[in-house]
Order: sequence, then C-alpha cells, then structure tokens
Amino acid sequence: MTRILLHTCCAVCAAACTERLRQEGLEPVLFFSNSNIYPREEYERRLAAAKKLAELQDLELVLDDYDHEAWREAVKGLEQEPEKGRVVRSVLITVFPGPPPTPAGTVSITSLRR
Repeated sequence: MTRILLHTCCAVCAAACTERLRQEGLEPVLFFSNSNIYPREEYERRLAAAKKLAELQDLELVLDDYDHEAWREAVKGLEQEPEKGRVVRSVLITVFPGPPPTPAGTVSITSLRR
C-alpha cells in the first residue's frame, strides 16, 4: 500500500481524512508539526489527541519539535495576511527548507502533484 504524509493539526479533522485516504488505497502517516499553536497547553492537548488517533487507527505518527518563537519569527510582518495567504508559504519555506520529512516508503504530497 502506498503511504502518504498527512499534516495533522487536530485529530478531529485528521480522522475523516485518514478514513478517506484508506478508502482510496493509501496508508496515511500522521505528521504533527504545529509550532503555530499557542499556548503550549493547547498544543499538548492536540498532540495527545493525535497520539490517541494514531493508536486507535493503527497509524504511524511523526512528530516535529515545538518551537513557537521560531514560528513567530517566520511570520513576522505577515500578521495581517489572510488565511491561506503568504503566511503558509513563509512557514513552509522556514519549516521545510528542503523536502518535507518522509518516513521510508512514504509518498510526499509534493511527489503526488506530478
């Protein structure tokens, strides 16, 4: 089965996505990279829920380090940008200066666009 890396900010949204991806013949790998979430307690709640989802659905979970200050620096000057605007591009370039992490055998979103 082809594996796909799925960015996960909350388990509620990811649950429906993982079910759909499996119906399509893909095996999702959850990627939890959410330094934008503040305060830290909210980040920890969402991480706990992602871990529970991974356990319940027998999914691999890849974690990124939490660094809210680095995220704030990455989006400095873009605070008034709309959702899905230049903030997303800025953060992706900062977080992924190269290709995103892909566990062995995983297809990245980038490779699916070809």
